[in-house]
Amino acid sequence: MKRRDKGLENKKGILKKSAAFLFLSAMIVGVFTACMNKGGKDDSSSKERVKLFSYYGCDVYLDEAMIYAKVIEESYEAAYGEDIWNITYEATDGSKVNFEELIKEETVEQMKMVKVMITTAEEEEIALTEEEQEEMGQQAKTFYEGLTDQQIEEMGISLEVVVRVYEENRLADKAYEKLVADKVREISDEEARVTKVYDLLIPAYEYAADVVIPLGEEQRQEALAEATEALDALNGVGLEEGMVPPTIEEYAKTYGYNESGEIYFEQGEAAAKYGEEYETKMYELSEGQYSSVIETKYGYHIIYMITLTDEEKTAQRKAEMIEELEKDAFDAFYHDLTLDAEKKWNAKRDINTIWDEVSFQ
Repeated sequence: MKRRDKGLENKKGILKKSAAFLFLSAMIVGVFTACMNKGGKDDSSSKERVKLFSYYGCDVYLDEAMIYAKVIEESYEAAYGEDIWNITYEATDGSKVNFEELIKEETVEQMKMVKVMITTAEEEEIALTEEEQEEMGQQAKTFYEGLTDQQIEEMGISLEVVVRVYEENRLADKAYEKLVADKVREISDEEARVTKVYDLLIPAYEYAADVVIPLGEEQRQEALAEATEALDALNGVGLEEGMVPPTIEEYAKTYGYNESGEIYFEQGEAAAKYGEEYETKMYELSEGQYSSVIETKYGYHIIYMITLTDEEKTAQRKAEMIEELEKDAFDAFYHDLTLDAEKKWNAKRDINTIWDEVSFQ
């Protein structure tokens, strides 16, 4: 059974589609050209902009970075609480960093990635539609108006810069979608299938140093007899006419089989946990059917098939599998595309030292 609880992920792998184009709201406005405004001034304002670094032929500015950092900061705080400021994390180079340093590192990586992708979008003649432009303009406005005057002043941003950042991210996302579309194979419902069963376990094992050890033959025979009796009861064997057999959940509760319960299995998970026989017999069941008694190292099981294909979980699993394939395809593409740029890149040398003075706390 796969456990899906996830703590804050190790940040060695920042190149991930779900985080690559970071905005929880997407981005755009006006006819877009890659790496616009290389000259150091924002064409929407007379205010001199501070260049943070250059990458892949694009200049990146401090006001842009403040927007990225704000979104990254809020997304982490929303997911993990404000305690994250007090925790140490692992940076991409393996060193230990605090949360503020992590935000700075991820901000730079996000901006580098977006600049590469908007350049690629221009080369591939990928552009935003008028509808996308309008949508991104509205989302940028919502983001900007949600900031206080003090935050706007501290970040040194204008609405025009926010719109541009939203534009770039949406365009990068669009380029991503086109680039990976032909590189990802189809995932069938069967391949993504998630099955829901109730597993009644009559245990016949013990743990020693976290190792599962089957009980002795006599004790296992007693457990087998209990399992056989349970199966008869569930199937109504020996019941008087008109009496209704218990449900498998009722039976488990009545007799105290506390390790029993509902389980979701992806393909191969049942075999990995309980063995091939268990999984084979599970998939032979129709909904509402009981299996025969199945022996594993844990004891004796009776499977009740709740649903062979849980539609919601299967759809979610398929989306996860597709996302993983997309991520792998993109990582390979992005690695090859930026190989030369990364050889020349040195964060300590190439990033304006003003970035060291920025604080988010």
